[in-house]
Amino acid sequence: MASMVPLIADDHDLFIDLLETHISRTWPGTTVHSATTLPGALEVLDQHPEIDLALLDIVMPGMDGLDGFAKVKAARPDLTVALLSGNTTRAIIEQGLRMGAAGFVPKTISGEALIQAIGLMRSGEVYVPYSLMSAPEAPRETEAEGGLSPREGQVLDGLWRGLSNKEIARELDLQEVTVKLHLRRLYRKFDCRNRTEALRIGLEKGFLKRAASDA
Repeated sequence: MASMVPLIADDHDLFIDLLETHISRTWPGTTVHSATTLPGALEVLDQHPEIDLALLDIVMPGMDGLDGFAKVKAARPDLTVALLSGNTTRAIIEQGLRMGAAGFVPKTISGEALIQAIGLMRSGEVYVPYSLMSAPEAPRETEAEGGLSPREGQVLDGLWRGLSNKEIARELDLQEVTVKLHLRRLYRKFDCRNRTEALRIGLEKGFLKRAASDA
């Protein structure tokens, strides 16, 4: 993976040191910037335009909830920004995602999971811990026979019809981020990495049998 220049903004120095250790161990030579307040984070971002990833604590001084996140995005609209927190509500996480956050990273995250999260977010994916993948508009569903929930089946059907994530979200009245989360669960169940593989496996398993016969 290409080199990166991250900013860790958190009011606990020990937590900053921990994240920096994990990052430096995986990407040797990485320059990690840090700040312990929102004004400090904004100043660092202004001084270092090369920063391309920010891990932003929701509750550090100056944040005022997600208002601080909005200020960071206003200052650097194209910056990949993930939210950090040791204890927050699902509603705040979902609001942050709707506002453009690249994901949510709990402070209890393991080093291995942190590296995976950073990799996903840098590739344009949204990262949310698996335990938080069910949002209000996509509650946990009973899996149908064969292992797919009804919603996952609908998303798979959307893939078959060539719809984009945004089009699937509009058709199912979901947030686009929720569709991405369903896709990630689908890929995990199929042990695949992309739409093409998911469709091939869906056909092989018979999930798309009716759609294929109608094509």
